[in-house]
Amino acid sequence: MAFTHLYKKRIGFWGLVARVTLDVRPVNEPPSEARRLDDSHVWWLPPQGIVPADERWMEFGLGLVAGQLGALRGGADTVLVRVDDWDVPMLTDYQEEVAAAAVIECLQQNYGISGVDIGLTLDRERNRYQFTWD
Repeated sequence: MAFTHLYKKRIGFWGLVARVTLDVRPVNEPPSEARRLDDSHVWWLPPQGIVPADERWMEFGLGLVAGQLGALRGGADTVLVRVDDWDVPMLTDYQEEVAAAAVIECLQQNYGISGVDIGLTLDRERNRYQFTWD
């Protein structure tokens, strides 16, 4: 079953917003176009039309929880994470790291993934958010 998550953070006058839809399911054979996360039992499919920077950050976020995702495979050989949709509203400030944060939050809220704390501060001097990955 797919879940949609709205990632929304605001510090100061501006904020970060993105919407991601994920489907996580055990499979015995991942699709040929799927990509493996390191040497884990987790494969993933990025959404159509994603820009390379967002794709790299999504993969980073999934890599942080690959061990927990692998545990969801039950009796299957692998787990497939399919990113069905990725949307960043035009009226928002944006940083590529949001792709990792949104994926992780969606997995935490809908699939029981835990243990990754994402710190967020605003560097007012650089006018940029700073992410820290626990």
